[in-house]
Amino acid sequence: MATTLATSEQCTFKLPDRSRVALQGFLKRTYARPNAESPNEVMARQSECPAHMTLGEFKALASLPYGYRIQWLNVLTQLAMPTVDFNKAEAATFLLQMSLQAGPNSVDATERCSHQALCEPEFGRKMLEQLRVSVSRIRENWKSHGALWIYTFLAARLLSLADKSLTKPLLHLLAECRSISYQWLAKLRQSAHETTDDRQRAELQTVILDISLICADSFNVDDECLGQILSESEQSSILIEISVGIHNNANLLGEGTQVLQKARHDRWVYTLHRARPVLAQQVKSSEGAAEFLNLAIKRCWPDFEPDNGWSVSSSTCHWFETKSSSSIVHLDILTGTLLIDGRPLSCLPSKYEKHADYRRLFRRSKLDVMPSSLLGMQYCSTEKYKGHTVHFGMQEDSNSDAVSHDDLWVCLKKDDATTLELVPPRTISGVLPYCFVNDYIHWSATKIAEILSPLEARLELHMLRDQNTGDLSVEMPRLQLGFEIKQGESLIRSRQFRGMCIDSKQTVGSLLGFSSKLVLRDEADEQNRKILIPQGTISWLERKFACFGTHVDASVTYGNANRVQAYQIDDLLGQLKDSGKIESKLYLALIHATTSHCLPDPLTRRTGTEQALEILGSAAVRSAGFMSQTAMSMLESISALSPARHYYPQEERAMQVVSWSPGLSFLAQDSRLYKAVRDILERAEAARFLHPTAATDVVKLKLVEMDLVEREILRNADRCVSGFGAEASTNEHDTVYHSRDVTRSSERAGRVSEVVHRIHNGLLSLPLSVSPNLADHLYDLLKAETAKGQVDLDLALEGT
Repeated sequence: MATTLATSEQCTFKLPDRSRVALQGFLKRTYARPNAESPNEVMARQSECPAHMTLGEFKALASLPYGYRIQWLNVLTQLAMPTVDFNKAEAATFLLQMSLQAGPNSVDATERCSHQALCEPEFGRKMLEQLRVSVSRIRENWKSHGALWIYTFLAARLLSLADKSLTKPLLHLLAECRSISYQWLAKLRQSAHETTDDRQRAELQTVILDISLICADSFNVDDECLGQILSESEQSSILIEISVGIHNNANLLGEGTQVLQKARHDRWVYTLHRARPVLAQQVKSSEGAAEFLNLAIKRCWPDFEPDNGWSVSSSTCHWFETKSSSSIVHLDILTGTLLIDGRPLSCLPSKYEKHADYRRLFRRSKLDVMPSSLLGMQYCSTEKYKGHTVHFGMQEDSNSDAVSHDDLWVCLKKDDATTLELVPPRTISGVLPYCFVNDYIHWSATKIAEILSPLEARLELHMLRDQNTGDLSVEMPRLQLGFEIKQGESLIRSRQFRGMCIDSKQTVGSLLGFSSKLVLRDEADEQNRKILIPQGTISWLERKFACFGTHVDASVTYGNANRVQAYQIDDLLGQLKDSGKIESKLYLALIHATTSHCLPDPLTRRTGTEQALEILGSAAVRSAGFMSQTAMSMLESISALSPARHYYPQEERAMQVVSWSPGLSFLAQDSRLYKAVRDILERAEAARFLHPTAATDVVKLKLVEMDLVEREILRNADRCVSGFGAEASTNEHDTVYHSRDVTRSSERAGRVSEVVHRIHNGLLSLPLSVSPNLADHLYDLLKAETAKGQVDLDLALEGT
């Protein structure tokens, strides 16, 4: 008897200290007294009502377990007309004990007598209706998270015994409870990150842990329903995400942990153990492409980018692993442990939090961090701060005077790839006024610099923000360009080209592979577009693209351009219209020729070489009488694209040596370019006497053999189209080709063929008949001292 009562005592939840003396006796139900204390006992002991309860609440709560056959009717009554405060720990303790305690068995039913009401369809529908109303009543108030847990485990208990027709609506109710608690978590995490009060942060962390456990308890259903819930990637990812958060805050569960919090934690562990085989099977069936794991880890670690699929560790059945960039990611599905390169989620080191720049930015806020994948950065925040993912790094710089000038690197990134980098105050100290250095935080807007990077290096951009209007001005002094961004707008307007802004669509349909270009569009007419190209030295290299193989990657080298060329994009005529100046035309021809490919450009419907030849052969270029030194240099660059051709040996003119430019497509190295430039220069030289005062140096083209160039053009004519080399095809120089492989009578070849034939077939006979006196003839030859023939042989044997 005593042992049975002791076991019953151990299986009964303990109320909080403030209510244990007054209410613990009403919660206790044994096999001897299954109905608990009677209402008369409640009335007799109402003087013991705790100070934090009203008398009506005390009587309702103490009477709730009375009558094991009607206990669920009592619960339904309180849901419909609540006298009990469901947000208090006492109510949760009573209802959790009542829902889990088996009670007396039934003779004619498999269900226990205490829970037979849940099997009745009508009662189940009424209880479901009241639970829905109760949940909707508290959905906007996270401080009622205690009540939400009660409604969650009551719905799960009803689901375990209710009629099958109620399964789907009950699962929807649990999903709603899960969604509400998940939304609360997002708000509280943001508040915890932004608060600067340590005490308030600790309180919020405790509430976050409680709500995380409540959210996890919405998965605590039978195995069949659990598998149905986890089949949705979004729901599975929520379970993983909150489990990681619970594990990271496990230090809050100490010896002084409340009974209910410990119970919620145990229920979460139980849920994870039952969910493990389901999640492991999903990983295996998807061949590692576990989207739910990627979603969950991405929320816990914003810098996460999976390189390949997930796999279950060969040594255990509960560790999942994958790779992100150069980091190895491990996840323990039974505990929520998330490791990046063997390191868990953690706070920033103290030297970061104590840095003056950190204090200026985040004050006393503490950020949870993970390893960062950005080059030069060590940590990144696990939660967004003011809508940004924060990356941290530290550059140690100790001078000889033992004064440390460590720079804190801070990089803010948004989902739209906008990047801000902190400018250390000491780098502008002594250059700008003290108030400007100390009272403001300076950022480098790398997004704008990235947009303008085709024209100029980021360190050559001068950005100024008007404090009164909030407008941002961007200047490129070397290129004599300027742009502006109005406050609250996303358009980047050009100052030199009025009414035009940077186009979000930077594709042109021509000059493919040329990166030093910026496309502008008319604000009123999006079809009116221009392309800006800095005029400078063009460099190139061969680059491999995953989609279509190799292609030249050309660009203008930073620092040697002092102006830009603007070209109008004419989609109707399929061309880029220059400014009319000879330099503009020749520079465009040079870029077309450099970026040539075997396929025609979508805009011009010609290859780059064909378009370059079209420009060089135009009347505007051929009729140009005077050419500046810049134009001459461009012509020299165009001719240099053609390969050099020389005879080898020079005096024999039997072979030729061709010198190709490495990294440039052979299609761009067309000999017709050299010939076209040579013709232009000859015309310019002929008209030079008309401009006696012109001080231009004569361009000396690289020495090539023109007859080899002409021959190469002639031989390639059959592979050209009309107007671009095909007209050079002629049969004037055709001759009959005499092959060396024709059949010729050769005595030596016949003998070789006969010998090979006999060896191959193993024939022992001789191909010719032998003279009858062959032996005598050989003897006469061998006994002579000298054998006469083409070379006389001395047959005398020397003594040894």
